[in-house]
Amino acid sequence: MRVSYLAGAAVTICGAIFVARPGSHQKAAPWAAGYESLPSIAVRKGDITTVTRIEIAVPEDEDTSLRHVAIERRDDGWELTSPIRARAALSKVQALLTNLEMLRVWKVVDSGVAFYEKYELTDAKALRVTIWRGTEKLTEFLCGKSSTDGQLVRIPGRDGIFALVNWGSWGYEGFLYTRDLRSWRETSLFTFEPTAVLRVEISNPHGVLRFERTNDTWNLTQVAGAKSHAAPRPSRPVDDFDPEKLVDLLRAYKSLSADDFGAEADEPGSGVAEAVATGGVVRIWLEGNRELTLRVGKRTTSRTRWAAENSRWAEVDGDRSLYVLSPWTADWAAAAPDRFIRATQIPPITVN
Repeated sequence: MRVSYLAGAAVTICGAIFVARPGSHQKAAPWAAGYESLPSIAVRKGDITTVTRIEIAVPEDEDTSLRHVAIERRDDGWELTSPIRARAALSKVQALLTNLEMLRVWKVVDSGVAFYEKYELTDAKALRVTIWRGTEKLTEFLCGKSSTDGQLVRIPGRDGIFALVNWGSWGYEGFLYTRDLRSWRETSLFTFEPTAVLRVEISNPHGVLRFERTNDTWNLTQVAGAKSHAAPRPSRPVDDFDPEKLVDLLRAYKSLSADDFGAEADEPGSGVAEAVATGGVVRIWLEGNRELTLRVGKRTTSRTRWAAENSRWAEVDGDRSLYVLSPWTADWAAAAPDRFIRATQIPPITVN
């Protein structure tokens, strides 16, 4: 019986999409009754909000090396702490935590250890998930191949291979655990409501542009040619200022997201430390005494599958990560004053 169960195992590691047996989603939940004696690996619903650390070791390739990812709870969200330190995507962490509540062991596939190697459930080949609350381990399990009985798992300290439900509206969703490192990172830089903006300032090699709102009317003044090291010059109103151009800027920045990420080695040549000279600095003041600062540096020299040509390096105050912004969003920081001027109206041509 042991071999017959395992013979149907698929050849794909636990991140694969499972194709359910015809009609299986219409059956009653297989754990509904009679399975109380099986081990539980789910995190109880009441414990989900107390999780402080998530550790995932993902098999990298055929040489059985593992990529270790650690994500820890912070006061303002979640942070990747290994193999890099960066903000973690809240939505993706929450999706994983939600799935941890749904896990159901519904079958003992094999009671021994003889098939661990064959079905990639060894320490070297399995995906290992460990969930912590402080120093307390809430759950730990290892995923191997998938089978017609569901996702194959084992539990440290206990012999045997078990099957997790991974069909229908309940069960294991492997893609939530096997994301690459980039996919765990947060791309959102900041969000705000344009109606809450009180003032905007752009500082770049062209000078300083100050946009201030009085009631529902925006005004623009300019300090021409100002540099970060120079004394302020008298400001002057900008003739033919088009408020709709500022609306375009706020539309581009109200839900600002990065296209890609830079590495630590990119920082010295990114120009973000001298953003006023190499690109520009955008400061946005909001109601409620909130301030957002975006520093845009030089153009990136390489193009990736995520970043377009002529993108720029960028940083946000309070965030140590280096980002890549698209040309459309980044170039507002480097804009000359004429970008905010009304377009010249060309008189119509009269044909006699």
